[in-house]
Amino acid sequence: MLDRSRLLCKRLTAPIRHVVRRRVPMPLVMWRVRQIWRRPDARVWPPPERAGHTGLERFEYRLFSQNGEDGILRHIFGEIGFASRRCVEFGFSTNESNSLRLVLHERFTGLFLDASDWQVDRFNRAVAMVNAAAARAVRAFLTRDTLQPLLLAHGTPAEIDLVSIDVDGNDYWFWESLDQVSARVAVVEYNAALGPDLSLAMPYAESGRPADDAPHHFAYAGASLAALVRLAGRKGMSLVGCDSSGTNAFFVRNDCLTASIRPRTPAEAFRPNAGLLRLGITLDEQIDRARRAPFVGIS
Repeated sequence: MLDRSRLLCKRLTAPIRHVVRRRVPMPLVMWRVRQIWRRPDARVWPPPERAGHTGLERFEYRLFSQNGEDGILRHIFGEIGFASRRCVEFGFSTNESNSLRLVLHERFTGLFLDASDWQVDRFNRAVAMVNAAAARAVRAFLTRDTLQPLLLAHGTPAEIDLVSIDVDGNDYWFWESLDQVSARVAVVEYNAALGPDLSLAMPYAESGRPADDAPHHFAYAGASLAALVRLAGRKGMSLVGCDSSGTNAFFVRNDCLTASIRPRTPAEAFRPNAGLLRLGITLDEQIDRARRAPFVGIS
C-alpha cells in the first residue's frame, strides 16, 4: 500500500516538478546536459553482468535510453548492419532517447519530434555544444494526418534505419500512419498491463490525450503487444523481442532478419511491466483493470 501511495504522490506532483525544472537557470541545465552527452560508450560488450540472460536481454545496457534499449539496438544493428544511418524519434527527452547513442556514436542523422518547446530548445542547444550537426529536434504537435507530411518536409527518405515511438497514447495510430517511410528497425512502447494476448489500443485522440471521461490510471495507455505485432505484420515486420523492463518492443523488417534476429510470438517476447510488479500490482490485477478501460479491438 505504501508503494502505491508513493506512485500516486509522484503522479500528483508531476506538474509541480515540471514547473520547478523549467526554473533552473539554463546555463546550469546545459552544463548537466553536456556532461551526459559526453558519456563514453560501453567498451566491454555484451555487458558481463548480463551473462546469465538470454535473447535480447543479454545485450541490454543504458547509455542514453530509459532502460536497456541502447544495448539491444547495438546488438540488432550489429547483426543486420546499417544502411541509411537515418533515424526518427517521436517523443523524447534531451537526456533520455533511444536514438541518441546512434547519433553520437554511430554517425546517424536524426530527426527528433516533440510538442515540448523546452525539450526541443534544450536538445538543439546541446547539439550545438557538442557539434552534433546531424541531429535536429523539431517542435510539433503530431497527429496521424500531419506526421508523415512533416517527416517528408524535413527530408526523411523513403527508407530509414530506425523509428522510435513513445508518445504514451497514439503510438499505434502514428505507426500505422507511416506508409511512405519504411524503417528497417522499429522500437515502439507497448502497454504491458494488457498482457501478451489481448489485441487492444487506445482510441485515436486528436488532442493526444484520452477523453476527459476516460479512466486515468496506469492500465489505460498506448497499445498492447499483440496489437503492435498485428500492425507490424501488415508492414512486413516481425517482433524480435522486448526489453526486460516490459517497456519497449523491437521489430525488424522481414528482409533484414538473420539467424540470430528472428521472429518471436507475443507470448515468447512479452515481458511484464517491472515497475508495476515492484509496486505489488500483479499482472492479473493489471489485466483486470485494463479490461474495464475503453480500448478498441485491433484485428
